[in-house]
Amino acid sequence: MKKIDYHLHSSFSEDCIIEMKEMVEGAIKAGVNMLCFTEHKDFDYPHEEFTFHLDNEAYTKRFLELREIYKKDITLYRGVEMGLQKHILKEVDDFVKVGNYDFVIGSQHCVDNKELYYKTYFQGKTMREVFEGYYDELLYNITNFNNFDVIGHLDLIRRYSDEAVVYNFNEVMDRVDVILKKLISMNKGIEVNAGGFFYPTAMTNPHPSILKRYKEFGGEIITFGSDAHVPQKIGANYERTMDILKEAGFKYISWFVGRKVEFEKIR
Repeated sequence: MKKIDYHLHSSFSEDCIIEMKEMVEGAIKAGVNMLCFTEHKDFDYPHEEFTFHLDNEAYTKRFLELREIYKKDITLYRGVEMGLQKHILKEVDDFVKVGNYDFVIGSQHCVDNKELYYKTYFQGKTMREVFEGYYDELLYNITNFNNFDVIGHLDLIRRYSDEAVVYNFNEVMDRVDVILKKLISMNKGIEVNAGGFFYPTAMTNPHPSILKRYKEFGGEIITFGSDAHVPQKIGANYERTMDILKEAGFKYISWFVGRKVEFEKIR
């Protein structure tokens, strides 16, 4: 079975300082066969220290150089992780249309133009309000924007608050179900993000219970992403994640070339 990692970053993403060459070499060392860079691009990110601007021209140039250098050692693909917010979906669509990417992740890092990582969105809300608002905006985004291939770390909201980690998210599973069914009807997939193992959640995003529901509803398109920002985390917890997918009923892991989905049997 090929080891496929379809979510990671390099210094072309503002929250990563590692040069792309070092990330490629880290992937080879980790035994990854197919790797897709998914550099961050977020319009109107609500934090004074980060803009998450992406120099797509420089990104593409460096990617093509490294793809040629390492073509005998690893297969490289070029993608993007687009931050979704309901007021900038037109800008996101315009950016993706000219990017000529192999793969596009749609990720919700903010709600009501308040970011999750620094917890500004959580302030003054109950956990139920936090979760409901997050999923309501995600549903709005995928209803009004379809130029993506998978939704990244679908229950990301669980990562960034001790209260959220222990919150009984079954209370809002009805909203999750609507989103999963909507994605399936659009022929879009979800990502299983192993980055969650390095947070207090100590589990994939989304949670295995959500993965199982997605499969039960008929979902088949699912990609693996380490969400690595350092070489040591590329492909991390791959086998563990494959076991979780098999337990949820999946027989294949997905990957994309030129925005076309392919499938690799899980063994």
